[in-house]
Amino acid sequence: MLHRRIGYVVWVGILAGFVVLNCEKKAPKEEPAPTKGRIAERAYEKPMAEWDKAFTTRDTSSAEFFRLRAWRYAKEGFLAGALVEYRRALQLNPRFAEVYNDMGYIYANQGQPLKAEAAFREAIQIAPEVPLFHYNLGCINEALGHYEAAEAELRKAQQFDPEDARIYERLGTLDLRQGRYDEAVADYEAALKNNPEYKEAHYGLGRVYAEQNQHDRAQSAYSKAIEIAPNYAEAHQGLAEVYRKMGNLEAYSKELERYKALSAVSPGRKSAVYLVDLEKARRFYTRGLAYLRLGRYEEAMETFQRALKIEPSAAEAHQALGQTYQRQGLLDRAIAAYRKALEMDASSPMAALTYSNLGATYEKKGLPDKALQAYKQAITIGPELPTAEMAYSALRALLNARGVEATIRECEAIVQAAPNLALLHSDLGRAYYRKGRIDEAVEAYLKAIEADSTLAAPYCGLGSAYQAQGDLDRAIDAYEKVAQLEPDFPTAHLMLAALYKEAGLPDEAAEEYRKALELSRRPR
Repeated sequence: MLHRRIGYVVWVGILAGFVVLNCEKKAPKEEPAPTKGRIAERAYEKPMAEWDKAFTTRDTSSAEFFRLRAWRYAKEGFLAGALVEYRRALQLNPRFAEVYNDMGYIYANQGQPLKAEAAFREAIQIAPEVPLFHYNLGCINEALGHYEAAEAELRKAQQFDPEDARIYERLGTLDLRQGRYDEAVADYEAALKNNPEYKEAHYGLGRVYAEQNQHDRAQSAYSKAIEIAPNYAEAHQGLAEVYRKMGNLEAYSKELERYKALSAVSPGRKSAVYLVDLEKARRFYTRGLAYLRLGRYEEAMETFQRALKIEPSAAEAHQALGQTYQRQGLLDRAIAAYRKALEMDASSPMAALTYSNLGATYEKKGLPDKALQAYKQAITIGPELPTAEMAYSALRALLNARGVEATIRECEAIVQAAPNLALLHSDLGRAYYRKGRIDEAVEAYLKAIEADSTLAAPYCGLGSAYQAQGDLDRAIDAYEKVAQLEPDFPTAHLMLAALYKEAGLPDEAAEEYRKALELSRRPR
């Protein structure tokens, strides 16, 4: 995937300290005494157990729930979906600083440093004492070449947490970039004082000493980094270059071979030329997306093809090329591009989007059976993704055309893969109701509400089902919830009026009739 692979390659040296998208962090041997910065950082970093609890309970009124869902999407490389969920979290809690910080990670991994910078600034404005936010903003400014601003933010992070080795390491690298070798050595050594096993600081020292032609010191620093992390490819490369300058060709050849072997394991680090090519491919892909949004389809098509010429296995580029063909009405070409994308990636969240688009293309070609299968595949791959809701919304029209029995049969099959898709349970409840299977309808509507308590449709169906069972109290409760969720929906008030009248509550019935009449007279 272009974003997943290239974004990591481009940003890994700058964003090594980020902890949300790459949250495995080596624990120090001894727990340092808490500082003001550490206390502030821990205050927002909830344990994963709490996140899992939020996800399990599916509390859709909780911003933390959407943050967790976004984190899971991001972990799978579905960055666009993650941003959607983060924005939902911000709708519930506009001052959720951690969400802005997380969005900064996403933008950084997408190669959008300016958006990342803005997101980190928002986080700092809300929570100025969290050292990680300043650290991240410093890293982004460094990537942008704004060295003074980068140093200012890193120094602020240092004030809040003077024991974080990452901060000193980034300061050392910033000094090295500007040729301030003495300051770089001091910062790297300060990092190692806080964490003697921090391999990046040893590697940084090796780079400083190599720049100054202090070969013995450079050899010692690189060797220490390799001792801590034997598969540290860049350290082997640096050590090889030191041996070459020292005239030790046998050791040079050995380290160079080791570096090549390690680089072959991680294709994203094969060579500087390869990195440049991948970055070029990502730029073509990003430019193609811009052309696509502007409706400049010929240019988008050409640009995506140039990206694929460099990186033929990039599923995202094949998928985007399919979208370009689809919008031009070139349906056969779109189908071929989508299938090619699925050859490269048939199981990730991006594949779910590809299947959804493939379904829409089949539908336009008048192939409803193939469209149905593609939509079902999209839902099965990513039942928790926004694409599942999109795919199911499209699939509903196909099911409605096939009748109630077909709807029940297909929904019962799909629900096994997507047990938390609220619309699916709601439609299944409606189909059961139409067939007179009232008890099953009630059960389906309750599952829909459990999946998403903000939808009015399941409450509306549930109210009708309870009324059919003769349970007026529960029917009234359900329609009161509909009126609460959709206060401008006249039918909800009309149904409440009828239920109140049947329950012997004439005053309440009259009030609901009045509301329904007032709403029906409003211009639409």
